[in-house]
Amino acid sequence: MHILSLDLSGSVGFARWKPGMALPASGSVSVGRDCAGMCFATFRDWLSDNLMGNQIDHLVIEAAFISEKTASSAPRLFGLAAVCDELAYRRGIRPPQRVAPTAWRRFFIGQAMAPKSVAQKHRRAWLKNECVSRCRNLGIDVKSDDEADAVGVLFFERARLLPQYGVEGDLGLRMDAPF
Repeated sequence: MHILSLDLSGSVGFARWKPGMALPASGSVSVGRDCAGMCFATFRDWLSDNLMGNQIDHLVIEAAFISEKTASSAPRLFGLAAVCDELAYRRGIRPPQRVAPTAWRRFFIGQAMAPKSVAQKHRRAWLKNECVSRCRNLGIDVKSDDEADAVGVLFFERARLLPQYGVEGDLGLRMDAPF
């Protein structure tokens, strides 16, 4: 099983893992924010290359969260998700699993939401910082919060698919494995 997880945005965070890897491979790719056509074409090319080149057989994406503040990004997020659906179909992979941000964050950082003691305007940043910190504590040197989110989604999905990675109290690490 080779899992690819994606945090969809103007800079798509990604993480991939398969048995035998000491650490996941992760990073981010800029697909643009200005021109929707260019964004989707860039992402489609990148994703197609990754699905084929890495022989991915399981795709998981963070489910889009749309609020009044982020409504303008909805078309891009749903378009990127549609590209994932299309390419999974074309490659004979099951449709991408969608994971709610609250579900993977609860698993990965131990909290679905930022504490109420954090000012509302800083809660998103607090969550992002916690994910980056968790990655670094695991020895994964992420370069962006998009990349960190993709790692969190990967850990959640891996534990869902392979219960030995969901050991309670260890938030996704096998007791007998380095990763």
